[in-house]
Amino acid sequence: GGVTINNGNTHLSVEGDISTINSAISIDTGTGGYSQTDRDLISGSGAISITGDNIAIAANSVHNAFRTSGALTLKPASSNTAMSLAGTSTFDLSAAEITDIKGGANNIVIGDTSSIAAMTIGGPVDFSGKYLTLHAGSFNDVGGVNPITAATLNLDARTGSIGAPGNPIDIDISAANLALSTQGNNSIYMATLGGYTLGTSNFGSGTFSLSASGLVTQTGPITAGTLELTNTAGDTDLSTENNAITHLGTINAAGRSFSLRNIDSLD
Repeated sequence: GGVTINNGNTHLSVEGDISTINSAISIDTGTGGYSQTDRDLISGSGAISITGDNIAIAANSVHNAFRTSGALTLKPASSNTAMSLAGTSTFDLSAAEITDIKGGANNIVIGDTSSIAAMTIGGPVDFSGKYLTLHAGSFNDVGGVNPITAATLNLDARTGSIGAPGNPIDIDISAANLALSTQGNNSIYMATLGGYTLGTSNFGSGTFSLSASGLVTQTGPITAGTLELTNTAGDTDLSTENNAITHLGTINAAGRSFSLRNIDSLD
């Protein structure tokens, strides 16, 4: 069987290895914190889930604090707990903690679909080679210059926008897909020095504002009220899916090609 620990709202410190044979490990400390010394949680193919409004992972000697071929989920217990990556929020995962987290897991989920608070990208976030899902109320990037690097990235804003005009989320995708969604017709503003392969992305009637410097393609449809694009160093091919875009905003292709297939009439 698996391991389930519900610690109420009391801090829990894991100071020894916890292991199962292909069964889940679930630890919930509620509004209390979770900390882990230089020890490992090992579950084979079982999922690992850690819930607590503050999570602190001590330096792990082999950078694999959580070892699973299943999903690893780290999330606050309270939906209004502010989160950050390489930042200073109540629920924060530092760059060093990210290194120790990603070493033993390939499918990583941070945050919860009930989250209503913001997630701040406070510095470069490196999940190279990983399948990463981030849930938060909204997303912002300090200075708009901190890249999120992952093989596949799913950004899910539950109550607000992803980035902001003049302060876009900086995303570096090394392979595979980028999937984006906002609830309640909120918008997304993102930028990169490279290109993207866009998976299914839905912003309702919100704005999708993209700044890229490389080839942009898609593997899934885009739903948005307005599309804005700047791509002066690569072609943009959004002609392979049935997109549902209502308005075209400013399109700056600067001598590169831009193509769009759309199922709706454009205003």
